[in-house]
Amino acid sequence: MNRKVVLALVLAISFLLEVPFYSASTANVFGYAHPDELLAPGETGEPVTISLTNLGSTLFNVSVIPMSVYPFSPYGYYNDTENISIPYWGQGQTVNVTVLLNVASSAKDGIYKYYVMVSGYDENGNQEEKTIVVSIPVLGKEQVSAQSVWGTTNSSMVVGPGEDNVPLTILLQNQGNVMLSNVTLHLKSNYPVKFLQDNVSVGYLPIGQPIPVTVLADVYPNATEGVHYVEANITFFNDSSETVKIPVDIISTNQVSLETLWGSTSSPIIASAGEANLPLTIIVKNLETNLLSNVSLEFKSTYPVKFLQPNASVGLVPPGEYNEVSVTADVYNNATPGVYYVPVTLTLYGGETMKVEMPITIAGTVNISMNMYTFPPQVFQGYSDVELHVLLLNYGSGIAQNASVQIKTPNGINLISQPEQQIGAIPSGKLINTSFLFNVPNTTSPGNYEINVTVNYDGGHYTNAYTLEIYPKANIIIYSTYFPGATAGASKIPLTITLENIGNETAKNVVLRLGESDVIYPHVSSSNPLQALTASEYFIGDIKPGQKVNVTYIVDVSSGATPGTYPLSVALEWNQTGSLYPFVQSDTFNATVHEPFLSKLVSSNTLLILIFVIIIIVLIIALIAVARRRGSPK
Repeated sequence: MNRKVVLALVLAISFLLEVPFYSASTANVFGYAHPDELLAPGETGEPVTISLTNLGSTLFNVSVIPMSVYPFSPYGYYNDTENISIPYWGQGQTVNVTVLLNVASSAKDGIYKYYVMVSGYDENGNQEEKTIVVSIPVLGKEQVSAQSVWGTTNSSMVVGPGEDNVPLTILLQNQGNVMLSNVTLHLKSNYPVKFLQDNVSVGYLPIGQPIPVTVLADVYPNATEGVHYVEANITFFNDSSETVKIPVDIISTNQVSLETLWGSTSSPIIASAGEANLPLTIIVKNLETNLLSNVSLEFKSTYPVKFLQPNASVGLVPPGEYNEVSVTADVYNNATPGVYYVPVTLTLYGGETMKVEMPITIAGTVNISMNMYTFPPQVFQGYSDVELHVLLLNYGSGIAQNASVQIKTPNGINLISQPEQQIGAIPSGKLINTSFLFNVPNTTSPGNYEINVTVNYDGGHYTNAYTLEIYPKANIIIYSTYFPGATAGASKIPLTITLENIGNETAKNVVLRLGESDVIYPHVSSSNPLQALTASEYFIGDIKPGQKVNVTYIVDVSSGATPGTYPLSVALEWNQTGSLYPFVQSDTFNATVHEPFLSKLVSSNTLLILIFVIIIIVLIIALIAVARRRGSPK
């Protein structure tokens, strides 16, 4: 029975056992979980989809909040993005929400309960909260086995006591039922092997696929023939680990060994097919306890090497030490990468000879190709958590060891993930997919930006540039506001907001929402209380570049408001061609509540001044009348 069938059966049983836990609420919601893959202890950021069905009345402005319940904890979200919002949840409607969960490494196999908090408002404006419990199986099996071969899988070699700097290929195989990520092999030297490196980054271990890891090791001089088991530790996921025993076969008991390297010990080089007149340094090691004298080597050209001299004199090789000799050789044009064992006749003392195999390494070429793309495909100003996917393919014949990927972003592109990611080995023909996250601030100018990505590996690197086009977004501002007759206790007062698109792109399907305030709020008729659900929302439509639009709300002013200026907030939401997500923008403006006219008149000197002016006018009129009366003839 394969993994998906097992997962389906487990989820079916979990669904039958699903029991929602309700708080004191009239709402009725049912939920169950269905992860796409088996979950294993120690995994991080695994997606789990939870289906929630509203069996009760319609809910508005619903928030679904994942909780931390052993062995699960929410993945590292940014800016409260773990909270999922559902503006409208109709009766009988099912919504699927996906949460990213970490699984504690101490978890055991079994089915665990997980909780999500659901909070919303019914049509009467009453808040409803409750906790939904779902069952999630943790049935992932983590098991790794190890085998080893001296040399490589394509070109094995025989190794005996006292040999140094010998390649040992360790084959790691994932025998569990989940893919292991962030895998590192930790080596600890122990008889009969001394490792020349402490750890190796492996990357991923797919299920059932042997992954080769090649390291260098020395063999103890007193090592005995036979298969020895060396312990190593494998870490994976976040903090999970497993101990494996690596079988190491010591076969050869030769007391003289030969090693080679192209170039010299102080300046090694790499040899590949078709190269000519290359220096080849031969290291003759004396593994015995007596002095080797009159040592010489006799060569016979054979694939893949043609020696340009038939022999070389080595001289003395003290016990436990080595001596070097350099010869010149050509590499066959048709030589393929690998380690070859070329027979050499070694003569010592007064003519005693012995046949020894001399390893010669022909390096394979590493050729890296790189393709990149972003998600979403079109990136606009103000976008966050943009994914840059980097696809790597080694189409050469060699293995790129200890590979890592580095990214360098220009000004205006803010990288939020680590700038370097360790990949491990990139075998020939294997496609590697890795990704980086970045944000684009609103202040970043539209245009093309070069992002440089470099792959580093043992002996080389490859750099490629990705041209990221930043698309412009509409720029909507509050041009002006008009709020006449706003006094304490006033009702049905028009509040007009003038919006202007000062950008170069059309904002489509624009929606304006007036923020909550205890002083100034949308007017709601007592005969239609449901109007409160939509009174603050105004659908505008499209706003073209340079266009101004007036939006008028009918509002009430609190009777307890004191004269002064009050900040009001609005939220804009719109779409643009090519954007996968709607744009959201918040703005704030000031609205002034005035003092009533009569109160202002009484509370100031205006009334006294007005009375004084009236008295003066009356006196002037009286004086004019008296003057006329005196001047008229009797």
